[in-house]
Amino acid sequence: MATENTEARQLAAIMFTDLVGYSALTQRDEKLALALLEEHRALLRPLFQSHQGREVKTLGDGFLVEFASALAAVLCAVEIQQALARRNRDAAPGRQLWLRIGIHLGDVLRQGGDIVGDGVNIAARVEPLADTGGIALTQQVFDQVYNKIPHALARVGKVELKNIQRPVEVYRVVLEPADAREAPPPRPAKPGQQRSIAVLPFVNMSAEPENEFLSDGISEDLLNAFTRIEGLHVAARTSCFAFKGRNEDIRKIGEALGVETVLEGSVRRAGGKLRVTAQLVNAADGFRLWSDSFDRPMQDVFAIQDDITLAIMAALQLRLTGRDGQPLFKLATSNADAYELYLKGRFFWNQRGVGLKKALHYFELALIEDPGYALALSGLSDSYSLLSWYGYLPPAESIPPAIAAAQRASRLDPRLAEAHTSLGFCQLCHHWDWDGGKREFHRAIELNPRTVPARYWLGWTYSCAGRHEEAIEQCRQGVELEPYSPIAHAFLGWMCYHAGQYDEAERQLRKGVELDGRFVFGFWLLGKVYAALGKRELALASLRMAEETSHGAAWTRCTLGHALGRFGETGQARDILADLQDVDKYGHVRAIGVAMVYLGLGEREQALDWLEKSGGQRDVWALMLKADPIYAELRADQRFAGLLGRVGLEQ
Repeated sequence: MATENTEARQLAAIMFTDLVGYSALTQRDEKLALALLEEHRALLRPLFQSHQGREVKTLGDGFLVEFASALAAVLCAVEIQQALARRNRDAAPGRQLWLRIGIHLGDVLRQGGDIVGDGVNIAARVEPLADTGGIALTQQVFDQVYNKIPHALARVGKVELKNIQRPVEVYRVVLEPADAREAPPPRPAKPGQQRSIAVLPFVNMSAEPENEFLSDGISEDLLNAFTRIEGLHVAARTSCFAFKGRNEDIRKIGEALGVETVLEGSVRRAGGKLRVTAQLVNAADGFRLWSDSFDRPMQDVFAIQDDITLAIMAALQLRLTGRDGQPLFKLATSNADAYELYLKGRFFWNQRGVGLKKALHYFELALIEDPGYALALSGLSDSYSLLSWYGYLPPAESIPPAIAAAQRASRLDPRLAEAHTSLGFCQLCHHWDWDGGKREFHRAIELNPRTVPARYWLGWTYSCAGRHEEAIEQCRQGVELEPYSPIAHAFLGWMCYHAGQYDEAERQLRKGVELDGRFVFGFWLLGKVYAALGKRELALASLRMAEETSHGAAWTRCTLGHALGRFGETGQARDILADLQDVDKYGHVRAIGVAMVYLGLGEREQALDWLEKSGGQRDVWALMLKADPIYAELRADQRFAGLLGRVGLEQ
């Protein structure tokens, strides 16, 4: 046994506590701060002893405590927060005590009555990651307690801690409202004043990582439900999902997204059972306004989402516009199996690339379960449309099912903005019906003014027709709605590129690739901008990055081939040219891609021959013949003018 003058190593559960706001209070009212500090110490010390914890020392306004087991440390921490919550209910706002607690299980070196080592350092670094009034744990503690306490544990993720070599997996204890800090509800909004909320992606706590589609889907659908609440501004989906997997302070997230409250949570699925935990946090100070957990069968997923939405409304003292007494969370299906398959489809659709074919599969399965599921039909149409846009499927295979699904979705639910966006894309890109496409995009925006896809495709429509100012304005509004969306910045950069505003195009596209370091579409467009500016090294580097991250997709390689030809790398350009005509490799020959490489090589007649073939294929990229600067050298050619006429564009 170690004595006061010996050293010994042992495994211990280490707790650090911190009295929130104590330093600021000391500057304002030192006498009150000292009184509250002593009261807090008197409250905590008996609780340490009741759980066999040893107070190692005080550290300013906090404690360093060791326990023989991780379970004892966590149960003690929960009891501390419960006791403080009860005390705070009757305390004046300026006399409330809020604590953060961090716990780690690790090796410590005992030096007399003190303990030191990495175990102590990690516990100290984890404590600030706890919510105000909350508890943060490391993976080592989680492994010991996850099935032994009555509280959910929400995964924060891997966190880089100062002076700790490896990232540390961190969890938070989800305390019930009676246990945790309950901030006073915000005052009712004044007339004309908007409440605001961001919904962060819920953490997948299931044993199977592939259940991430469910946690993402529940988060996104809650966000959509909140948009129907009067007086509530909701941060856009892509802006919220930009913080997925990042360990950011809630206050910083709230400031970045311009919201006053943040909803976060976790989803755990085990067989047919579902556990959803959620908490609403005041972004200004980290106060928890509400929290709860829901244990239900998977079939009750809609009721869970409705209950969460109702609770958020009550916490923010808001009401639903014109729907008193009706369910808040309305989906296009009541079939939970169809809903789950739809969420899988949407998850893979958001990944683009090869994920589009997986999305197609799951949307089709969802429609087998519920043939009248309008959202799944819209997703099916969008999957076929993008498979055509990227050239993964020839137009002859993708156009008919895309049009049929979009038309049926809009008939089933004429007020579904997504269905009108899908139909607008089909009208424009498959029928080459410019007026019909614009009409559907405008209708989608009318139904949902916060929709961004309809805005950027409407902008693209204007841009292809040479109406660059209107195009840029639509896409600028998209960036305002979704400032953390790589795709929104990419579309604005794209429209600026078409307008010849290359500096602004570069600025927007760089924002897009900064937000997502593997954003294929952004690197592809950035390479086109650099090529237009004559910046050889930057153009080729960006286009090679697009080729690499798309796994050698033909749509990125044809643009790279054009740039290589233009910059004199004719051998490499011709290699790509031959490759693009390999039917066995790509499934079909995309004529417009071949034409682009010939154009880069300066072989105009061959380029025009293949462009005319692309018109016969009804390739969606043919709609950019008037707008894309790479075709500028052909615009005086009579064959090119005839091709523009067939596409519906005026010279």
